[in-house]
Amino acid sequence: MHRATRMIPLALALVVGVAPAAFAKNHLAQAAGTQQQQRQNQKMTGMQQMLPGGLSVKGQLDHAYSEALNVQSALAMDMEDMAKNHLANVKLIIAHLEQSGAKLDKPMTDRLSAIRSEADKLDSMMGDRNAALKGSAILVSRFVTFYDQMASAMPMGGGGAMARPMKSATELLASAGDSAAMTQSALAGRDFATAVNHARDVDQHLKMAGLALVAQGMTAQSNEVKHVKALQQDSRKLVGAIESRSASATKQAGQMVDRIGTELMLVANATMGGGGGMSHPEHR
Repeated sequence: MHRATRMIPLALALVVGVAPAAFAKNHLAQAAGTQQQQRQNQKMTGMQQMLPGGLSVKGQLDHAYSEALNVQSALAMDMEDMAKNHLANVKLIIAHLEQSGAKLDKPMTDRLSAIRSEADKLDSMMGDRNAALKGSAILVSRFVTFYDQMASAMPMGGGGAMARPMKSATELLASAGDSAAMTQSALAGRDFATAVNHARDVDQHLKMAGLALVAQGMTAQSNEVKHVKALQQDSRKLVGAIESRSASATKQAGQMVDRIGTELMLVANATMGGGGGMSHPEHR
């Protein structure tokens, strides 16, 4: 995990950062989703569950983990105010998960409680940089342990519970935009090896977003699924452009950022109640 390149897309930050609990309440009617989605959720536990507002337990946990790492990085660079902001996000996300009504088993509930407790302790340490740095390391270690234990509880292999994405299409598109931005950033620094890795991440996130859309009830012929597939085709062209050191690769990466951002909003609206019949702009 490269801390220097952690960037959260604005759209996802808005989804998560602006009072998630209130956001979930506003979309409660939509949160129930289709009967199909309800039946799927009943079969899922822990990180596999989908939450109100086009969010997932896994996506929220990943966001909180990233924010905890950002706390540590900000403190290391002596940016206490920034660290406080990131820490507030950690606490907000954990509180949202605890209040979401998700079916979390006792081990997961206990681990979330331990993370929240550690975040509260760290909050009280702000002002003492050395103590806060130690506290941030403990907070991060809580996430490290959490993910290790969660992974050991998940089935191995490609079938069964692992056959469907654990994040929503909106979250996966946001991750694709993040990776596209990192691709452009690496290309601007002439770091082609890093750029191609990020571009491959774009492709994978888009692939999973397409699967998530179908899992969330959309047909393969829906505009959203078609557009995500088109984006994925272009992400593969981007990989080729980077590998061939094309002079247009940086521009292509920037265009991917813009296009994914546009599609992100449309998919979010469609999967959170905006409907799949929205008009979509033609892909450039």
